[in-house]
Amino acid sequence: MDPAVLRDDMVDSLEHESKACVESEAISVAMRTVPRHTFVEDERGAYADRPFERFGTRVLAPSTVGRLLEALDPHPSDSVLVVGAGVGYTAAVVAEMVGARHVHAVDIARPLVLDARGNLADAGYPEILVD
Repeated sequence: MDPAVLRDDMVDSLEHESKACVESEAISVAMRTVPRHTFVEDERGAYADRPFERFGTRVLAPSTVGRLLEALDPHPSDSVLVVGAGVGYTAAVVAEMVGARHVHAVDIARPLVLDARGNLADAGYPEILVD
């Protein structure tokens, strides 16, 4: 199935009153734009609302990312530090909202830093600084 359709379905479910994780139009648009399948190994399950494990860390479920960003409420040109870069998905969604050059992600695990950098470059966000 087309990843864009799967992304739309994922975000529709997060906006639905049963979950109500995503209420902001900006978050909705950002999550509909970022290709989550680039960040997780299970392309088929990439748009399911569940976390994944990678290099000993947890990749946040889409509903968790939605809740986190609703609480953060980032605006264009805000500077955002993502602590726990993980695979880079959250940083990519934030970049859609504030601009990639305004996002800095850090992680304690070198393999995750390298993985996040690669994933972000593959997804079209090479400007995000990951340390």
